[in-house]
Amino acid sequence: WPASSDSWSEVTVQKQSYYMNQAQLDSADWSLVALIPQREIIQQSKQLESIILVLSFAAVIAIFIVSSAISKYYTNRLSYLTEMMHEVQNGELDIDLKIKESDEIGDLFHSFSYMTQQLKLLMEEKYRSGKAVKTAQLQALRAQINPHFLYNTLELINWEAIDHNVPEISEIAKSL
Repeated sequence: WPASSDSWSEVTVQKQSYYMNQAQLDSADWSLVALIPQREIIQQSKQLESIILVLSFAAVIAIFIVSSAISKYYTNRLSYLTEMMHEVQNGELDIDLKIKESDEIGDLFHSFSYMTQQLKLLMEEKYRSGKAVKTAQLQALRAQINPHFLYNTLELINWEAIDHNVPEISEIAKSL
């Protein structure tokens, strides 16, 4: 094999430019000469440049499409969560969150769902305790009204007995 030579030089042969490299063969008294036309190298480098440009443009378009799809996916999920929040804000606590993912937005869905369930339980508990308080107040009011009602009724019987001149009934009403 020839000895290695890394020095390429530019030569002109019959009005055409070439790159030339020369190496001496060790086993024979020969020289190995390589000529590469400059025009072919320039043509191939332009083709390679065009291919790289097209591939770069295709990669930019692919990146844009993928990033748009990912952005739309996450935006839609956040919009859905916002819509559910507005429903809860308007008083609708029976919401059904469809949660599949376990990423950060999925964690928000889980937390929001847990919060609405707890809010619903607290509101039901407050309703029950408020109802119990109202019932107790009503019973207390009844307990106050009943003796007065009975007293007023007996007093009415007493006066009616006096008006109709029936003293026995008047005495019974006073005794009661």
